Amino acid sequence: MREETSRAWREVDLSALAHNARVLQGALAPGCRLMSVVKADAYGHGSIPVARRLEAEGVKAFAVACLEEGIALRQSGVQGKILILGYTPPGMAFHICRWKLVQTVVDEDHGRALAAQGVPLSVHLALDTGMHRLSIPVEDHEAISLCMNCPI
Repeated sequence: MREETSRAWREVDLSALAHNARVLQGALAPGCRLMSVVKADAYGHGSIPVARRLEAEGVKAFAVACLEEGIALRQSGVQGKILILGYTPPGMAFHICRWKLVQTVVDEDHGRALAAQGVPLSVHLALDTGMHRLSIPVEDHEAISLCMNCPI
């Protein structure tokens, strides 16, 4: 709610959010699903209430920035797939597995280091299509092939 002295404020209308999720899901092609990005506490809007409401609307996948954010969602009861977009040190692989999170593999070395932990993981391979962030260049077919064949 806005205070009289505030120039900026936020209001989260979970009903409007649910409506928007339904509209987006209805616009998807058959077989496609919506993934809600709730990193940074859902950009300051409250990742737990946002994820819970979206999950109630049928959203089955969420993206977070780091391991801690993924664990917080799991601890709050969120059941859907949770993808960690950022780098997680390989030594934390046990926690990724324990909390049933999906780790983004940012390069070949990261994938091999995760595999070396001996813990079964679900992973997402990040390909760089122009943003030049943590990812494997889409032109690097050898690295992509090697990562896809890592025994993670």
